[in-house]
Amino acid sequence: MKINYYIINLDRSPERLAAIGADAAATGGHRLGTSLFGPTGSSAAYLVNRQGAKVLRQRLVPMQLPYDVALERGWALGVRVRHVEPDLVAGNPLTQQSLIGGRQKYSAMKLAPWRRLTTLLFRMAEVVRRARFGLSPRAPR
Repeated sequence: MKINYYIINLDRSPERLAAIGADAAATGGHRLGTSLFGPTGSSAAYLVNRQGAKVLRQRLVPMQLPYDVALERGWALGVRVRHVEPDLVAGNPLTQQSLIGGRQKYSAMKLAPWRRLTTLLFRMAEVVRRARFGLSPRAPR
């Protein structure tokens, strides 16, 4: 099988198992496809070819979004981004703890709802863009 994608996510966050719109079968029972929901919550392991690296360098500098969000926005980057299911890479269970903090710490730092409105609008638009990109026959394949 010839790899015809620029960026392939090899590991998704276990609590965010997004639906995969499979468009190619790989060896070992794995599938390649677009994530129809997301972000998938992990930027731990990606396979990037030269063309993908060139595009990432041009389009992601300076970074404006977290890596796990920015790397899988194929519609914004104009590149082929796919996910492998099931994951090809797994994190070490001894180091799975987040550096960001637990839910209690996150809840204590949460902004008031009116201050999160722009984020909510951005995320809603991203859901629509992601679904349209994942289901579109014209998406970079």
